Amino acid sequence: MLLCLSVTAAGTVIADDFLVPGVDFSKLDLRTGAWCRYIVVDEALNQIDSTEVYVAVVDAEDTRQGAAYWVELKSGLIGAGPDDGEALKLLILERITEFSEGDSFGDFVLRLYIKRGANPMAEEDPREHEEFSTIVPTADSSWVTVPNVPIGTPGGEFTCEKKTRSVRTEQEIPTGKIKLIKKARDDYSVWFCADVPVFRMARCVIERSRETDTVPRVTGIPSSGVKESRTAAELVAFGYDAKPMLITDPDSR
Repeated sequence: MLLCLSVTAAGTVIADDFLVPGVDFSKLDLRTGAWCRYIVVDEALNQIDSTEVYVAVVDAEDTRQGAAYWVELKSGLIGAGPDDGEALKLLILERITEFSEGDSFGDFVLRLYIKRGANPMAEEDPREHEEFSTIVPTADSSWVTVPNVPIGTPGGEFTCEKKTRSVRTEQEIPTGKIKLIKKARDDYSVWFCADVPVFRMARCVIERSRETDTVPRVTGIPSSGVKESRTAAELVAFGYDAKPMLITDPDSR
């Protein structure tokens, strides 16, 4: 699934190719027509992949549960054909801006459509997507925030609130007479600006490292060494004239 949403820290929207850690759901810009386009560059194992990600609020709808918005997300490798990539369309309750600890993202998603490559768009049950039900926000205090940070992106010049967070873990896994030691580091830097619609994000950089070793050292089983990766997303354009790309059957609503 292309756009597998989850939330960590103060909230993280995560897609296979797109990450928005630290997003504050209370500040989402859900006005109809708002859209953003990002370029996401993934670097790992001496390989670089570049993906274009588009997110837009394309329509509003009154439901029995309250006001809701149709949000579309589309992603595909740079240079890929029109039938490549995948897209997601969600009907999200407006009260997602009240998302708080103990809530599930799935509680705010009323409808879900997915289009994979050239296949027809299909409706799926949001309640069956484990990713939606496992979204858990954590305290915003885990982030370090610096206001009034100027940055430049292809989408414009912005004065941002910069949020940073570092997560380091070490796990011991007994395997008989030896222990497998797994070390992980994740460093997040995200720049948010009120002038940018939808998620308010202008830039995001995530740097990771992974290392596996054994204790005691075992002859013939070398240490994996440190494996590093980097994901960077940058705003390249935004506006307020989005139109639906994925047309749902009005009779199915």
